[in-house]
Amino acid sequence: SELISAAEEGGLMPALSERMLAASVDLLADWRKRFAAAQSIFMAVNISGPEVPDGAVLRKAAALANAAGLPPKALHIEITEHHIIDDHDAAAIALSELRKAGVGVALDDFGAGFASLGWLARFPADILKIDAYFIRAMEESDAARKIIRAITALAHELGLTVIAEGVESPDAPARLRDLGCDYAQGHFYGGAIEPDEAELRYLSPAH
Repeated sequence: SELISAAEEGGLMPALSERMLAASVDLLADWRKRFAAAQSIFMAVNISGPEVPDGAVLRKAAALANAAGLPPKALHIEITEHHIIDDHDAAAIALSELRKAGVGVALDDFGAGFASLGWLARFPADILKIDAYFIRAMEESDAARKIIRAITALAHELGLTVIAEGVESPDAPARLRDLGCDYAQGHFYGGAIEPDEAELRYLSPAH
């Protein structure tokens, strides 16, 4: 969080985003060439909210994915409700163009703020990621479980795929499956790892 804040204040986010996009696209393209298991995965890259209305980084993402020969929606761009987007109309246009170019859009940390439903109405997306707060709270809170079920139903009604964030307990995956979530992520499945370890653990035929 300190790194991102410093990068935003120093005007470095566009350069940082482009570098991360290029590295991610190169890695995914390499995996798809070398591993059969990589044909069904997608790569998600976070983009700072203020970069969205301008559209430059989004156009770069589409160009990189196209140049690497990635299939549609193999690359996803994640934007989070926590980031302030001043020009919603420009952001919506930029995200629509991004999706037309074959790059997916994910709304990250959904439900964490006060504008969630407004974001659904304004911004075209493919994936909705439920904020980890609700996933942690559902262990003890019936209200949290009902909210997850309602968010999931609404997202599916809009044609969105749902990912639950912050899965840490062994009981959570089954509960989330019952609530209708499509995917889950979190430390229950594993923490951050280097690409070569990911290859050995998830993509290598021997595993």
